[in-house]
Amino acid sequence: MEKVYVCSQYGTRGDRVANLEAAKFYCIKVIEEGKVPICPHLFYAGVLNDEVKSQRAAGMEMGMELLKECGELRIFSHLSEGMKAEILKAKEMGLPVTLATDMSR
Repeated sequence: MEKVYVCSQYGTRGDRVANLEAAKFYCIKVIEEGKVPICPHLFYAGVLNDEVKSQRAAGMEMGMELLKECGELRIFSHLSEGMKAEILKAKEMGLPVTLATDMSR
């Protein structure tokens, strides 16, 4: 099955709880397409502290490793600095970068 990297906000533009709930919704959208969502901030939010610089860096690094396993990066929200780094990496890798369009619940 194709893996889709879910690129969405975690620590910016609102509270993190709302951003994590939105990420769950985005993952459902990907699953409904028959694809596997890869959403690092859902994986690591309960383990790493985004306020601790070394832990944020570790989370970003692990996310970049997961990106290597994906066939696409899909943007689901307004861009944050972390998202911009993920998009740049995806482009460097030659991955398709797409913007999610159907976000109806």
